[in-house]
Order: sequence, then structure tokens, then C-alpha cells
Amino acid sequence: MPDADEPVEAVKEEAELVDEFTETDDLPIELEE
Repeated sequence: MPDADEPVEAVKEEAELVDEFTETDDLPIELEE
């Protein structure tokens, strides 16, 4: 079961990166509109 913690941490890190990209992408999209 300890191995289950590793994927969870990786997912959290990916989620944070996705949030950063999403926030950055939203700005140009709003400016274009």
C-alpha cells in the first residue's frame, strides 16, 4: 500500500503544473476575445 502514495504525489504535482498552465493560457484567451 505504501506505493500508492507515490502516484498520488505525482498527480498533485501534475495538477499544480496544469493549474499554472491554465492560468497562463486563460490570459491570452481573454485578451483575444
